[in-house]
Amino acid sequence: ERVAFDFAYLKEPEEFENRVNTTGGLLDLDQEFLEAHGKFAARAYALFESMVKYWRDVSQLVSRLKAGYFIQHTVENVLEDVDGKQLLSEAYFLFGAMLVLLDAGLPGSARERLIVARYRGAQ
Repeated sequence: ERVAFDFAYLKEPEEFENRVNTTGGLLDLDQEFLEAHGKFAARAYALFESMVKYWRDVSQLVSRLKAGYFIQHTVENVLEDVDGKQLLSEAYFLFGAMLVLLDAGLPGSARERLIVARYRGAQ
């Protein structure tokens, strides 16, 4: 917790970095933390990015269906089709399942700290 910061870091990163650099032993602890957990933070961040990309893709599909982007398909006729209905419902269900599993396996405070660790490690 002394070097694994939450989102408060993003408001005033200079203050947190100055505290790490000026407090005895924290700089070494910070480097050890980033070396030991940097790869995990990167993998977790890649997971978060993939989930966001999945949601954007599903949202984009529905938006394009609503806007008439596809000549022969609208939201209504996709939902009238058995396979289309299954596709859309499974897409939303899958995203919900991902969110529930993520929340059960990785609490919000841990997610915040992983994101900030990834941000700090990428600089």
